Amino acid sequence: PLRPGQLMIHFFASTELYILHTMRRHFWWWEQILWAEECPSTRTRVVLGSKDQLVPVDAVRAYLAHKRVPVTWLDGCRHAQFLAHRTYFRAAVHTCADLYETVLPATRQAFAVAAAAADAPADAAAR
Repeated sequence: PLRPGQLMIHFFASTELYILHTMRRHFWWWEQILWAEECPSTRTRVVLGSKDQLVPVDAVRAYLAHKRVPVTWLDGCRHAQFLAHRTYFRAAVHTCADLYETVLPATRQAFAVAAAAADAPADAAAR
């Protein structure tokens, strides 16, 4: 590891005792795969960084485009760098906000009705 990001990944993924144990003993790639067919496209957004060191982003992007799954492409972003980079973070948040505003209003309304019903006094429900 030569760069700060590589040092962080090296430390957290290969030297920290508990993460190392979990990754080596309990993390199997074939159990972590999420295929596009398993994701409802109206509720799925994928954010990819173009310079990710762990994920083959070009292949993933092509696969998702073929399956018509929306992708937000963060040009120049490395693996998880959006967490520490304001521009990338905003793009990821806007992706989620757009999903929330365009796809989930009915879900928000249903949740509000359910929350109001849960707050209603118990004796009112008995009547």
